[in-house]
Amino acid sequence: MELRKDQIDFDNRLIDLNQQGRQQTKKFRPVVPITKTLLPWLRRCERDFLSNTGASIKTTWRKTRDKAGLSSDVIPYTIRHTVATEMRKRNVPPWEVAGFLGHQVAEFKTTQRYAKYAPDYLSNAAAAIDDYFQELQRIMSKRVVPLSKRRRVK
Repeated sequence: MELRKDQIDFDNRLIDLNQQGRQQTKKFRPVVPITKTLLPWLRRCERDFLSNTGASIKTTWRKTRDKAGLSSDVIPYTIRHTVATEMRKRNVPPWEVAGFLGHQVAEFKTTQRYAKYAPDYLSNAAAAIDDYFQELQRIMSKRVVPLSKRRRVK
């Protein structure tokens, strides 16, 4: 709900889920790669905040879920669980799934600070998410990736 455009690094294709100035807590907010599926949506967004800042997460989620025709048992955690499951089904290494979900690995705590600059940073996780959305696209009536105003993907 708090994601702002200044948390997005289009040059390095990264999203820092922890706002500048916000202290990391036990619920660690990682830096994640921008997937090919998400990139066009982010580029098209013209607002500073990428969510409906005036509404609560519960209200925003309920309206979005209802608009999509999903049942009331689909909650935000369902998406997180589904993404993690799909990554593992696609043989994404456990440490990469952990990094994508914001789970910290104690023995790499300091090293993790620099991991995001590796060219293949969480690349298996990002590829698994893109593959999953390609599968969804085949069964959906609406486009997952917008066709209009599509900008060239770096």
